[in-house]
Amino acid sequence: MLVDPNSALSFIRGYTDLMAAIYASYPEHKKRISVVDLVAAARARCAADPLLLDAAVSSLEARGERVETEVVRAVRDMRLKQWIFLRDTKRYSLFLDPNAQSAYGVLGLTQRVRDIIGGSGVILETAIVRYRGYLICDGVVSKAVWLGPNYRRDFAALFAKVRKNGAFHEAY
Repeated sequence: MLVDPNSALSFIRGYTDLMAAIYASYPEHKKRISVVDLVAAARARCAADPLLLDAAVSSLEARGERVETEVVRAVRDMRLKQWIFLRDTKRYSLFLDPNAQSAYGVLGLTQRVRDIIGGSGVILETAIVRYRGYLICDGVVSKAVWLGPNYRRDFAALFAKVRKNGAFHEAY
């Protein structure tokens, strides 16, 4: 259910470096904020303006820092949105796309998703990326809305339907 520790560390380092470079390009970058808030702000900007990624890579390279190509590719293909997190299984966390046309088996980097947010059955904003053959959650969660039992039951039934229709993916 988790990415191997070496892959997780490699992703976290590269991802954080990229997000810090993106954040540094904005006037408010001098404001002191937590790393989690920095990543959340930068990834939202990157999702809205993908050209920021190229500028961040160039900025890092100009300083002699290199970011792993797979991390750059993961950020380029990042899907940042409101997801329906159903629950964790032994193999992965179950995410349902809000359009209800697809669902994903997602791995955590260093923690299971339910351990990050404190439970299951939540609509949340996070980024899902493809990295080293896995779908992973970037671990930065915001805008969480807990689902009541009826919603959880309805979304579980919808997930079963999506899976039966062949739209459940462990990669995208």
